[in-house]
Amino acid sequence: MPKKRLNNYFPNQEKQRIQGALDQKLLQIEEWGREQLKTAGKKNHLSSGVIHAVKEAVVVPERVNADMQHLKNMLITLSGNSPITDNEEKIIDKYIEKIDKLLGLYADLNEHHPLINDNNISPEEVILGLNQKYNDPQFYEMMETLASLEFDKERINSIAAKYEDALKRKNAAYNEARTILTPMSNPENPARGTQTRDIAFLTSMPMQNLPRVSMVIRAIDDQIKKFRDTDPAPDYHVEQQAPNTPNAAIADLFTQTAGCLERSGPKNSELQKKIGEKTVANQTEALYSSKGSGSSAEQKQAFFLREILNLNLNTPKAKSDEARVKDFPAYLEAVLVKCYPETFALNAREELLIKAGANATNYINIHNALDVPIIGETNKIKLNPAQFDAAMLDELYNSEQNALWLVLKSTKPIDANFTAENKVKTYIELAQAYKAQKIGDTEKYLGAYNMAQAALAIAQEHPECQELVHNAFGPKSELGQWIISKHSKQDQAKIGENLSQYAHAQYLKSVEPPTFKKQVISPSQALLLLIDHYQAQRDKLAAANVDPEKVKAAVEKVAELKKLYLLGVRVGEGQATARKFDVNENDLKKMAHYLADPYLSSYEVSKDKKIINNDPSRRYFETHLAYETVKNQIDSMDKDLLQTHVNKLTEALGSHEKEAETCAKVFSNTYEGESPLHKEYANYIAKITSKELYSELNDEQREKVLLVVKSSLLGVANALVRGAELPINIYNSAPLYGNWRGKESIKEQDKTANAHMGLMKGYMPVAQDDIATSTKSAPPVKPSDQATYKEEKGEYIKWVEMNFAGLVHPFSNSISGTMLCQLRNMAEQKNGDATKASGITDSAFEIEKYARVFIAAMLYGSGGHTLNEYSFPFQLEEVQNEFAGVDGFKNINLETLFLDNNDMALNKAINEAITYNAHFLQKQRINQDVKFVSSHHDKLELAQAIVPVVQKIEKYESDVEKMFFSQYRTASEKVDIMKPAIEQIIDVLKEGKVKDALEMSDRLMKRLEHDYGTKGFTGGEKKSYQIAKEIHEIISELDSKLLSRKENIASANLSFKERLQQFKAQERPLEAISESENALPRGNHLSQVISNFKVQIAQFKKEVNEHQEEEENNWDRSL
Repeated sequence: MPKKRLNNYFPNQEKQRIQGALDQKLLQIEEWGREQLKTAGKKNHLSSGVIHAVKEAVVVPERVNADMQHLKNMLITLSGNSPITDNEEKIIDKYIEKIDKLLGLYADLNEHHPLINDNNISPEEVILGLNQKYNDPQFYEMMETLASLEFDKERINSIAAKYEDALKRKNAAYNEARTILTPMSNPENPARGTQTRDIAFLTSMPMQNLPRVSMVIRAIDDQIKKFRDTDPAPDYHVEQQAPNTPNAAIADLFTQTAGCLERSGPKNSELQKKIGEKTVANQTEALYSSKGSGSSAEQKQAFFLREILNLNLNTPKAKSDEARVKDFPAYLEAVLVKCYPETFALNAREELLIKAGANATNYINIHNALDVPIIGETNKIKLNPAQFDAAMLDELYNSEQNALWLVLKSTKPIDANFTAENKVKTYIELAQAYKAQKIGDTEKYLGAYNMAQAALAIAQEHPECQELVHNAFGPKSELGQWIISKHSKQDQAKIGENLSQYAHAQYLKSVEPPTFKKQVISPSQALLLLIDHYQAQRDKLAAANVDPEKVKAAVEKVAELKKLYLLGVRVGEGQATARKFDVNENDLKKMAHYLADPYLSSYEVSKDKKIINNDPSRRYFETHLAYETVKNQIDSMDKDLLQTHVNKLTEALGSHEKEAETCAKVFSNTYEGESPLHKEYANYIAKITSKELYSELNDEQREKVLLVVKSSLLGVANALVRGAELPINIYNSAPLYGNWRGKESIKEQDKTANAHMGLMKGYMPVAQDDIATSTKSAPPVKPSDQATYKEEKGEYIKWVEMNFAGLVHPFSNSISGTMLCQLRNMAEQKNGDATKASGITDSAFEIEKYARVFIAAMLYGSGGHTLNEYSFPFQLEEVQNEFAGVDGFKNINLETLFLDNNDMALNKAINEAITYNAHFLQKQRINQDVKFVSSHHDKLELAQAIVPVVQKIEKYESDVEKMFFSQYRTASEKVDIMKPAIEQIIDVLKEGKVKDALEMSDRLMKRLEHDYGTKGFTGGEKKSYQIAKEIHEIISELDSKLLSRKENIASANLSFKERLQQFKAQERPLEAISESENALPRGNHLSQVISNFKVQIAQFKKEVNEHQEEEENNWDRSL
């Protein structure tokens, strides 16, 4: 029966009223726009682009207002002409109440903030009015009401779908209500057409228009920017401006638009998230209703627990495209509230809460299990499976036997605290729970089989779990037999085959263990891998328009990793004469946390001093950071100041004419002596002068670098000849410069040539066009090659222990004497006559700025010291005491020198190091694969070959048991011959002796042929002989595989260098896009490089068995 609501209600008249009001408003706005365009772009007037954008910002809400009125009209018409139920009527009434509230808010906002009510209002006044409107408290209420309409959209659409088709066919009133004039056309257009709309189209409007609240303002903002940046500059209130200053009138407009965006942007993100959560909750309810799975609490619980498990969350089988997976916390919240109302509920703000029941212990345990603080429940509970406490969930399950807790545990991702083995064991428990009817009483075996498939998928990615999976779900296991038996006869063989895919795992341990090992990397290399990995994640999150807090957390993680990579675990000297030194415990915890990251599970991260010291990627990074720092910071140095400093240092040599003359010859490239120190500086200065180095810099910039290098040599020269006169005379007395320095010269290095720059040793691979190498070798011995650290048994060397306690710093020549010499000369200038000072010591800021470029230039030129060795003298107590009068000097350290205010250089160097590290690890991995892959695969294939051998003899024995007595006697004799022979074959295979196994299987075949023949009564092969023959073929095929691999070693090795060159050629150069975030997104991330590499290495692993040695230095040529 039609409802009474249509009494004295006329849908067509209401439609015309709505259309008329909209048209009147659109005509007024159109007329205003035409009037404003007459003066657009003229003096003191905004551009036509701004005017059009302002018009759109006013028109959009008017159209939304009209759409919502049309929707209300159609709903009233539909409900009045359809046999809707009482419940459906309540849903529509509630929805119309929301529409009425929204329309009321629109009306109030328009009344309080009229935007265009006559043609004389300027665009600037409209923009100001928009800002006032957006900052009205009712504006937020309007946005929230608009969003709330989305919550009920599916229910309204469901009702409309039920009745709308019938109305379209036969109800004139409804068709009149849904046919309107085209709203996007000008009301004055004589050719204006009509369009028909469905309810589903109009219910989508709130969700579509919510982001437009910000979009229309952003469009105005963009047009104002274009107007501002017009060339020549616009003549817009220029008379009010001081010369060469930003246009204040335009800046004021930006202030207005920024005010709008600050209000609408964050609110829109908040509401979009809430809509997503509500949408998932509504889908949850609709899903249950559509399945017809029963109405009891137990049936509802079983249904949803199965649904959660079917999502295969955090496994390779996860349905990642489904909304329930994308917003799993919201889905889980809806399920918990719907199915477990005695434990979970929603508060007045529709936020999840945990009810305090009679059992206080359970109340506490549930909070702990879900990682929800008990105190401060005013905060919204966030369900994050990664934070669930697996042990506490086990405790809840054991005490209640409620499968919910097992299901929640299964959603946890695999990480350091919840291993793949833990995840598989959870699936085993769930399969047993299915069998015990704890997750429903129908189709239990299908649920258990789903758990088996999830466990198999985990085992595929985590081979260490394969034996566990096979033992729990294999065809001979209790669960496996039960699952197979419950399937139809025709499916049992297929199910059994699927469950037996890891049958070989039970033999792997008994086969001779493979010699394949994890790749060993240094902590620095590990941090580079993590930086690359999490930069990729950060960029993905930023592009996906997710919760800003998630993006912020990702940005902070990358920044923290970069800081840890540069500084390592920070240490202090402690008492100068004591063996103990200070270690930053917070850094140590962070380092331990990151090095345990599951992403590094395929590597062995070693803290061994040799691994850290010989890590080429770290030395490459510091070399590049030094170069990039010089390039980016040299303009901050005052040339006159540097020249004055060089002059003062030269003058300080005074009567030491010989030393002064030697320095002058070095500077003029006329030095012909044999001093390694002077030859080192002469070589560096000559390369800078000839533009072999720093070719990217202009002449003035290179002159500044030369002055820095000259000041270094002069500082050393002054310390050598005037050591007793200079302050901080600790070179021969401080323990770190004495017995605890730990420097040991490398013998027989006199003729070692090295063209590499910075810290790179001569044998380390560097591409020919890399800034880490040069065209000419340095005079032997280059400082980076001349020494190593002392490590004598029973002898304690403090600097060595301090340096490597940082876990990232290599050792070059121990704590820097060069830096100490410079500080001593600077201290003399600070303490003496001001006229004899260069000005560098006037403030900590000037000292830090100079030291940054000084260290960078010297590290890049010779590699005589690492960043840690150069910067540590600033932390020495004697140095800090000497400079105590310089405010802020105590704060100068490696962090302030190379992390702070050095973003561009640091980002570039880190990303260059990431690429270098990727190539280096690829090359290292290839060598390791060549050496070990044969052994590893031989063992795997041996185990896989044993499985069918065992299965064949077991099946034959089982078939014999079923034979008639007349056949049984002879057949059982054959079993007695075959079984021990095959057991011996298996034992030999376990030892890897395939040739012996092949001979033994051949002997078995010959014995069966001799004793019983090969043909039966029907002329076909006897079953016993057929089994022995098939086993022989399995072993023969295995032998052929192993032989083929050995024969193809040479051809596989020949392609390594070529493939490495291809990898390098495919990489695109990295460019900085952001200084402030200390992050450089890369187009081709390491994870993809490694993925591609794995695919290619897999293609030729079959061909590889042993390793052909090749010289390390060949790699620089191949790159």
